[in-house]
Amino acid sequence: MLIACVGGAATWWFIDGPTEAATTGLAALIAAGPGALVVAGPIGVATGNRLAAPEGIRFPSLAALNAVDRVDTLVLNQAGTVTTGRLRVLSTEPVDPAHERNLRWFAGALAHAWPDEMAHALRASTGRGRLADVEIVDGRGIRGSVDRHPVRVGAPAWIGVAAPETIWSSVGVEVDGRTLGTVTVADDVRPGAAEAIGRLKKLGIEPVLVSGGSAETTQYIADVTGIDQYHPLIAPESHPAVVQGLTDQHRVVATAGDVRAGAAVRLHGSDTEDSDPHIHLDDSAIARVVSAIERGRATRRRVRRATGVAMTVSAIGVAVAITAVIGPVGAASFALAGSALVVAVATT
Repeated sequence: MLIACVGGAATWWFIDGPTEAATTGLAALIAAGPGALVVAGPIGVATGNRLAAPEGIRFPSLAALNAVDRVDTLVLNQAGTVTTGRLRVLSTEPVDPAHERNLRWFAGALAHAWPDEMAHALRASTGRGRLADVEIVDGRGIRGSVDRHPVRVGAPAWIGVAAPETIWSSVGVEVDGRTLGTVTVADDVRPGAAEAIGRLKKLGIEPVLVSGGSAETTQYIADVTGIDQYHPLIAPESHPAVVQGLTDQHRVVATAGDVRAGAAVRLHGSDTEDSDPHIHLDDSAIARVVSAIERGRATRRRVRRATGVAMTVSAIGVAVAITAVIGPVGAASFALAGSALVVAVATT
């Protein structure tokens, strides 16, 4: 645009002298409306943030939007994305069906003093009892008194009960020296995870699941959520190798959840700000992750439209100004109208 303005001014210099050349060049520069082109991106991003904020999504930069627009693969850390990252009670297997309620209650009551990942699932559906003489037995479980009843919760072999045939983890429960049965806990799959994965695939993005869990449990989670590619027994320090392997296949990779692996863009619920392109989420739930990608791509389209309109308005303004149809005052009015149009497009 600057070249066009200089060229128009030079032409009028030869036609009508330096005064007309200066007037025409100034009008062309004003009519070009460079301010509209500059603000198209920031206003578009700000609008995207305003629309996405109620969903717990924030786009820190246009670089993140440019990256998410190109992504074709999303590496998901199972914990916190398609699952809540916690366990839930899957089933109870009482020795005597009449004692199922006691089985759950005593296990949950003692679990309030148990710093084990199973404890949250066990105590989720029960209140507290009076605990005494609590002892954690490494590698086995926990024992103590609940409302003066001696209770043990832990490995089925320690309790002396047969473990259920399952891919998940089970604990045995003993109260007053009597074996009540077992409780089985499983990964807590987020409601709507399968539907969110379906939305992701419609965007042309392939999900890849990484998990520190066993092959059997990881396959189960992948199957119920509709994920075809998964990697079990993957420790956090191995995440970069998975991402690099996909990148070597010429994939444009994003990551979600607690995966720090040098991907094109990271979607996460951490409070830590990244220097690399990232999108901040209130949490890494898969439905929110997919919404962030949808919102990000829509915002990128908005910015692209606003920039295109700004360039078109600028070209028209310069073309009109260098023909000397309008002077600087008219050019200023044209530039203001063009800027208003760009803002309208960027905020739509």
